[in-house]
Amino acid sequence: MGRRSLSFLLALLLSPSAFGLGPLFFTPTERKMIEAARAGATESGKESTAPPTARLTGVVLAPAGRRGAWFSDRFIRDGAVINGYRLQVFLNGVVLWDVNGNAIALRIGSEVTLPW
Repeated sequence: MGRRSLSFLLALLLSPSAFGLGPLFFTPTERKMIEAARAGATESGKESTAPPTARLTGVVLAPAGRRGAWFSDRFIRDGAVINGYRLQVFLNGVVLWDVNGNAIALRIGSEVTLPW
């Protein structure tokens, strides 16, 4: 391989266009749909009307009434009642009890749809 060919290949590999290969695999229309989906918008351009969900991100098992759970960015104490559901914290997750005694068990990392 000649010196000229080697310098050409090196310039080609180090050019800025060599690092932006992602959008080349989609048409402009497909790319807009992907970007809109990442932004949380529907195909019509309106925001999604799905009910909000809360992710159980962690539990606190401290003494003296400091037990509780983190749902997304909100801390809720053990025994608290949220919209008719009583929270009970355990080592691996939580249980949400409704007034009829029905239980929703959630492990850390689970999502729940409730009217928070």
